[in-house]
Amino acid sequence: MLDATAAYLQGDEIDRTLILKLPNPPPPGVPEDAVLLCLSSIYGTKDAGRKWWSKLRRTLIELGWRESRLERALCLLLVIDGANMRLIGVFCTHVDDIFAAGDENEAKDTDSMHTLEVRLHIKTAKPPFRYCGKGVSEDEDGTVRISMKETAEALEEVTVPAPRRKETTSPLTIEEKSEYRSVNGSIGWLSRQLRGDLSFGYSILAQKVNDACVSDLLDLNRVVREAHEASNAEFVCKAGTCLDHGYLTVFVFVDSSLQNVDDEDVGEKVRSQAGYVIGICDGEMMKNGGSPIHILEWSSSRIEMCAGERCPLRRMASSKVLRPAIGERWRSFDSAGSRCNCFAGSHPPRSPRQGGRETQGGLQSCT
Repeated sequence: MLDATAAYLQGDEIDRTLILKLPNPPPPGVPEDAVLLCLSSIYGTKDAGRKWWSKLRRTLIELGWRESRLERALCLLLVIDGANMRLIGVFCTHVDDIFAAGDENEAKDTDSMHTLEVRLHIKTAKPPFRYCGKGVSEDEDGTVRISMKETAEALEEVTVPAPRRKETTSPLTIEEKSEYRSVNGSIGWLSRQLRGDLSFGYSILAQKVNDACVSDLLDLNRVVREAHEASNAEFVCKAGTCLDHGYLTVFVFVDSSLQNVDDEDVGEKVRSQAGYVIGICDGEMMKNGGSPIHILEWSSSRIEMCAGERCPLRRMASSKVLRPAIGERWRSFDSAGSRCNCFAGSHPPRSPRQGGRETQGGLQSCT
């Protein structure tokens, strides 16, 4: 991880006139009636982040990094390896918080990182560290682990007195609804960043927020307990399981449940919920069905119709994932600079009764 010291004060010169009034008392040696003319961006101005980014981007390009054509906050360091381009470094930013990884045996990578540290006054930290709320650690063998233990354990249940718990159909008070929104928002962020197992619970609770009742508040507390119980959950990128960038493959798993979600206007058990997982693997999955995989994206959301048949339900679930799947395909192609395929497959529908509702799933193509 890299952190730029006073990043906004290092930004490019601004292309507008910005005059500051002096504080009272003024700095030593400055007349009381003086004003300051800003030459570069400062904290609190609308163009501060933009000017910092433009300088960082320009510096990276000067050092040989290439800006991703799809993810503008991602830069890639490539070297020519025979007839192909080989990826030796990645660099992504979230304002002034920077995450970088590369091959320390490659002089081009180490030299450019050293130059960045000097030019932009960047401090470097190696794992373990925290980046945008996520804990990142690295084992001795190079295995990388990403966790959000502290974030999960920081979630707190909403206090519901015993007499109130019996009023399951009673609408929430203004105070209860405020806490409901706040806690579920935190669950949503956790589920999007790492804990995909909470995606369904968050989605269902979010759908009920406008007309939530006490029973929904109790369900919210149940999801909080689920977050606590698996707070040690990690994403693990095992060392020695690198994918062959010469033949990257995007896989998509789509699943949907028929009429398993209530709708406040139509009635109970009339809406259908769909979920998907998108990841990448390499050509070995196509050849023998086995390959390391990297999960990139997941989601659980309501299908915007009352689906009464399996085929329309499958088509709608597949359509929800098509755009993000194609996006991941092109991101993989962009970063690898090589061929990237997609594959389709399917498995037979599971038991027609699972949890009281029909379910179906399959691997969908994204050609």
